[in-house]
Amino acid sequence: EYWRFMTDHTTIEEIDAQVQVLLGQASPDEDLRAESKEASLVERREYLVDVDGELTWGEDVALLKIEGDGLPTVPLGSGANLASGERIFVIGYTAIDSGDLFEDRERTLEPTITTGIVSARRTLKSGIDSIQTDAAINPGNSGGPIYNSEGDVVGLATFGSDLRLESVDFGLPIELAQDLMAFYGVENTTSQSHDTFSTGLDAYWRGDCATATSHMRQVLELDSDHPYAREYLQACESGT
Repeated sequence: EYWRFMTDHTTIEEIDAQVQVLLGQASPDEDLRAESKEASLVERREYLVDVDGELTWGEDVALLKIEGDGLPTVPLGSGANLASGERIFVIGYTAIDSGDLFEDRERTLEPTITTGIVSARRTLKSGIDSIQTDAAINPGNSGGPIYNSEGDVVGLATFGSDLRLESVDFGLPIELAQDLMAFYGVENTTSQSHDTFSTGLDAYWRGDCATATSHMRQVLELDSDHPYAREYLQACESGT
């Protein structure tokens, strides 16, 4: 009743919002770190829209802009053709309210990964296609990427069921973000460090350590904090 009263009788105006993007570093066996970059909001699509007088889920996606060189990128795939039974992975920073069980840093900066399958495809009342999954989506990893088994981002982890059903969460296809990017002329391209690492990784798995070592060293010159390049470089140098 209190919340209803506040909703009906209050307004919030002239909000001064500042947006920061945290770029986490979670290299193996290294301290967890995060770098904060100021971001500008290019456009935000509403997460609630009015359909026949009723508020329901909308696109719930925003486009942010940050300045920087050599930033990490992710390849974008397609969520339109995801079928029931396909395996997916959700990555994010899940909020853990667990008292004194964990160190503070591991409750905030430790990335998590949850996995499951596409349970179904359902159309929201707003007409937007959604991805139903049993992969856990919670505060902290909602809004994060949904990957397919090929390592492409195919969706955005979005919301859980209001019906309190177990293993029923929802994402939205990555096409919503791609449409927004296309409108502003933003092209999804991989960075030089990403391409160099991919080439070096292919060489490593086919046993060509000379090529792999050369490429991993180039990666570290471009991005000294790369989480895995040093690991593969050491593996080649040690003959493992």
